[in-house]
Amino acid sequence: MTTRASRPTSSPPIVVTQDNVADTIIADGFYTAADICTGEYAKACEAAGIS
Repeated sequence: MTTRASRPTSSPPIVVTQDNVADTIIADGFYTAADICTGEYAKACEAAGIS
């Protein structure tokens, strides 16, 4: 008898944009604002209200 391995369920991919980065990447704990808002991204984070 052959059985198939169960595949883990996962959520569909989400496009991360300036408008939702705080509600996705940061809120889900993948990165902190301090991790992302450095160097060339600091002004964009400020403009997006991410700190």
